[in-house]
Amino acid sequence: MSVLQTDILVIGGGIAGLSFAEHVGRKSSKRIIIVSKGALLETNTRYAQGGIAGVLDQITDSFDKHIADTLKAGDGLCDPQTVATVVKEAPRCIHELITLGARFDTTRTGALSLGLEGGHSAKRIIHNKDHTGLEIQNTLLNAVKRNDQVQQLVGYFAIDLVLNSSGACCGAYLLDPHGKKLCILAAQTVLATGGIGQLYETTTNPKIATGDGIAMASRVGAEIENMAFIQFHPTAIYEPGANPAFLISEAVRGIGAELRNDLSQSFMTDYDQRGSLATRDIVSRAIFREMKLRDVDHVYLDLRQIDQDRLSNEFPTIYTKCAQLGLDLTKDMIPVVPAAHYLCGGVKTDAHGQTSIRGFYCLGESACTGLHGANRLASNSLLEALVFAQQAAKHILNTMPIKSSFTPAKSITEVSQNLDWVALSTKELKSLMTYSVGIVRSRKSLQNALDKVIELNHRTKYSFSKDSLTLRNMLEVAKLIINDSLQWNKNIGGLWFEKDHSQNLK
Repeated sequence: MSVLQTDILVIGGGIAGLSFAEHVGRKSSKRIIIVSKGALLETNTRYAQGGIAGVLDQITDSFDKHIADTLKAGDGLCDPQTVATVVKEAPRCIHELITLGARFDTTRTGALSLGLEGGHSAKRIIHNKDHTGLEIQNTLLNAVKRNDQVQQLVGYFAIDLVLNSSGACCGAYLLDPHGKKLCILAAQTVLATGGIGQLYETTTNPKIATGDGIAMASRVGAEIENMAFIQFHPTAIYEPGANPAFLISEAVRGIGAELRNDLSQSFMTDYDQRGSLATRDIVSRAIFREMKLRDVDHVYLDLRQIDQDRLSNEFPTIYTKCAQLGLDLTKDMIPVVPAAHYLCGGVKTDAHGQTSIRGFYCLGESACTGLHGANRLASNSLLEALVFAQQAAKHILNTMPIKSSFTPAKSITEVSQNLDWVALSTKELKSLMTYSVGIVRSRKSLQNALDKVIELNHRTKYSFSKDSLTLRNMLEVAKLIINDSLQWNKNIGGLWFEKDHSQNLK
């Protein structure tokens, strides 16, 4: 096994990992290695359509309003201090992105154009059409490439974290693109591996989003929190077999798009006075109920009343996708379903992004910072990644590094694994999570799901193949989600138990 050494190892190349590396690289001479499981643009960040929430208009908006909206969406589980810090840091982080070259839509006067999304009491979402994430990803990639201290390794699969004799993190074991094992030792390790959407049959997340980082952190005993709270985006295009499912940005509802059932009836005001602009947990449950009551497999998003020139200009990606599907948005409604979208919990961190293990930091969707609580407010995720990337960078630059000497841990036994078996087990797990650990759950279905996950784990012999190791991680994360769900005895945020489903969805 070959060994590399660096000052800082960053696992994951989305907005959190890249922003952290850019900040540290600009402020110090530390050597940084960023490892990416997939291609440089294959991240959750790249697929983010909506934008970044931030109070940039103090006349019609305020920090207090953004804080209140975030706390309300989080349903009592947010950390108020974290919420206040992130909200107040938003304008500075947004302007730093612009300084790096990010382009966002502007009004005729040159001011940043501000959009409205569900759960927000004011227009505060900055965006670049409907491909904001791609703009941010490219901006940060270009900034990182300009720094010779930062090295990017593409196609490297992280297997497990490395701990030294005192229990501090000092790097990770990985597979290179040729399937050979190596170890990267680092004074500090930063995990930024994104979400867990691929545990479900329908998800807006790319195929790399299998919870690898959270599983790695769990295996070394890092504290994990709020895994029960998975946010389902209400409006992914209903296109059976598509992976990932194509997202219809919440911003479309912000300019007047309306949800309707199979009889073309508007139904959201039956569930919440905010209608189609209620928070995502409420909208997803409302759609789930409509589908169940009417025995249909999707509902519709109606954009027919919106000016088509405006749609094609502000949402070109969505407009083009609909045209490819043969939808005429002046006449046709878009068939939509909820899709697994964002994990509100993850590896617990402090205000600096530091985990319960010394030398180990976690950022972005893999982390549980206290911002999102039981349900994330729309467009707060990219903001959180930016703020905590900078918080972690500052902390690391002022912290004594960990010595990277280590004793190799016991590895997975090399076995001959039937890849068909891995594929079948993965498919079985996705079905199990979708139907037993989805938008609406029951204690019985959760316990049955847990028993099945444990059985799958016991009968699977893991090999050093990416598919096999990915299944290992998915099963570990599934256990975390189910076990945390079983700890709750009430409906809160994104966690809803079936016995109360026929009552109030709020």
